[in-house]
Parts: sequence; C-alpha cells; structure tokens
Amino acid sequence: MESSSEKVSSEVPEYTISKWVELIGTGRYQVYVSILMGMISFADTAEITVTSIILPNLVCEWGLTSLQKALIPGMILSGEAVGSFIAGKVADSHGRRSLLITVFYIIAAASIVSIFANSYLLYICARTIAAGGIGASYPIASCYVHEFSVTLHRSTGITIFQMIGAVGGIYTCVCALCVMSLDNGWRIELALVLIPTLVTLVVLNLADESPRYYAVHAQEDKAMVVLKKMADTNGVELVEGRVARTPPFSNSYTEVYQQPYTRVAIILSILHFSNMYVLNGLFYFIPDAMQYGYCNLSELFVSTYTNADGCSLYTADQYIFYLILNLLYFPGYALGGATCELLGRKMTVIYTTWSVLTASILVLFCIHYVITMALLLLMFMLLASLIVTLWIFGPESYPTNMRATSLGVLNTINRLGA
Repeated sequence: MESSSEKVSSEVPEYTISKWVELIGTGRYQVYVSILMGMISFADTAEITVTSIILPNLVCEWGLTSLQKALIPGMILSGEAVGSFIAGKVADSHGRRSLLITVFYIIAAASIVSIFANSYLLYICARTIAAGGIGASYPIASCYVHEFSVTLHRSTGITIFQMIGAVGGIYTCVCALCVMSLDNGWRIELALVLIPTLVTLVVLNLADESPRYYAVHAQEDKAMVVLKKMADTNGVELVEGRVARTPPFSNSYTEVYQQPYTRVAIILSILHFSNMYVLNGLFYFIPDAMQYGYCNLSELFVSTYTNADGCSLYTADQYIFYLILNLLYFPGYALGGATCELLGRKMTVIYTTWSVLTASILVLFCIHYVITMALLLLMFMLLASLIVTLWIFGPESYPTNMRATSLGVLNTINRLGA
C-alpha cells in the first residue's frame, strides 16, 4: 500500500528545467547572466584583437620571416578550434561554471607568460594555450546564456552578450593608442589586455552552476536552489513543484550531424565557416586596401611608419581604424537581434546573406572610393549581425541535451573559417 508521504510526493507537479525557466520569466537575473557572460566575451575579444595589433611589433622584435608571422594568428586560431571542440564534453561532465573558471586560470597564466616571453617559440606556445582557453569558454558562455533565458527573450540575452564582447575590442584599440608608441609597448598592451581576464576570473566565482547540469547529474535539490535564487532575484514567487527527471547530455560529436539534424548542421557549418572567413578577411583587407590603393582607397590612406631599426609599424591611424571596425559590431549586433525577433531566425539569415553577396558584387566595380568603402563597412556590419543570428539560431536547432556539444563543434568550424 502506498504511504501518505509517497502519495503527497507523487502529487507535487514536476517541471523540466526549461519549463521552470519559463515559469520564472525574464528579470534581473537574466540581465546579470548576460552581463557576466558578456565579461567573458569582453575578455575573449580583447585577447583575440590584441594579436593583430601587436603583430608588426613582434616581427620587428624577433626579426620574423613571413612564415613565422603567419604562424602566429594561424596557431592561435587552431588553439581556439581545439578548445571549442573539447569544451562541450568537459562542460557536460564537470559543469559549465567549473569549466569557465578553469579555462580562465589557463588563459591568465598563459597570458602572463606571453607578456614576459623572450623568444618567438615561447610566445607562440603561450598564446596558443591561451587561445585554447578562449575557444573553450566562448561557446559554453553562450550555452550558459541560453540555459537561463526565456525563449521569447533569448535573442536579447545573446545580443547583450555579443555587444559586451565588442567593447573588449574597443578597449584593446584604445589601449593601443595610449601605449604602443612606448618602449616595450606591445608588452604593456598585453598586460592591459590581461586585466579584463583577471577581473572576469574573480567575478566567475560568484556565478551559479547551470541548473540543467545539476538536473542531468541527479542533483535536483541543487538545481532547485539555483531556480529559487533566480525567482527571488526576479521578484517572482516560485510555484510549488520539483525538477523532473532530465535525460543525460549527449556527448557524441557524430550525433550533431546525424538525422534529424543533418540538414541544419550542414547549413550552420557552412554559414559559420564562410561568415568568419569573410569577416576576418575584411578586418585585415580593408586597412591593406586603403594602404595599397585598391579602388583608389589610398585616398583614405591608413599609414605605417618605419622605426630606427627599419621596421614597418602601425601609426595611430591604424589603431583608430581598427577601433572604427570594432564600433561597427554594435549596430551589426543590434540589427541581428532585432531582425531575429521581427523576421525570425531563418529569414534573417537569408536576407543578411543575400545583402552581403549584393554588396560584395558592387565592390568589384570600384564605383567610387567613398562608395566602395561604404560598401565594405556595410558588409562588415551585416556579417556582424549574422554572428548574433547564428548564435541564436544554432543552439535552438538542437535539443537541450545536445546544446553544449553542438555549440563546441560549430565554434570549431567558425574558428577554422577565421
């Protein structure tokens, strides 16, 4: 005969984590999560942007060949790809919070080594290790935002997350304007870029573990503690209920491309690769096009100067232009988030892709250097908007138990495209 306690327990409603999040709704807690994960994006973007800014100084410091110069961004992007690939499995087995804290310790330690590196080999090894941490943190931070967000407002959370990341690029450019002309300016620049990483590492210790991770690992009581904190922060009374049994995470990389996800996985992979390939290409092409006169863009010349050692280094103009490109992320991200809400994810991808293709064809005609530059900047902004769209659309294309693994795989392809 069923006991009274068992009967009462069976009458308590059960809700999945997704349902609990929907019941609690959007409030201050979601803003807190977006800002906290945005700090990760800030630190990551700063660490990535600094590579292109200090590269000419490294060439001068160690007399690098063209191959050695090319290997620096190549190894860093490869490190990010490897970090992204393993991030999903580690986050599922050890927790999102634990992974993020661990990788930021790695990023901080490797960044400190790179500041004091006295050789090319030590520098490139340290930066590659730091890049692995960056690659691991970015998709998991995005996954974290998704797991705490109400479906209706998910695009807003991801847009805030991305916009704070753009501030990281601006911060790096402003620091470059202040210190790169000094002796050992590139080392000072790396030290300044390390500050956001250290701040993020401290703040991450205040973060909660994802309740989904707790639920999957049969720690429903801990999941309820986090959900109660979320409800209290949002000023909502938590309804009576308990966390339903949650299916285990899927750690299979092959499942990402198996039916019924094959078609969407291939499309997302192509979009991630091509979007980052073109966006990163524009980031380096536009200043070069201005310097070497493509379509008469030398009228908007970005200069370099030759120092006493005969090395060609960037002037303030170059850092200002990088600053302008980073500022363009803001309208791009806002456009992506807004159009996702108005037109839907699929139509936003279609319209944005066709707009980029149209602009790229017009650039080939070199109509006028001002129009050509405007089209290149428009392409950059549209590609930035596509980033937000893909980071909203991608996770929603998979069930929650596959989200971390699929994001890791997609970000790996994204990095390979860069």
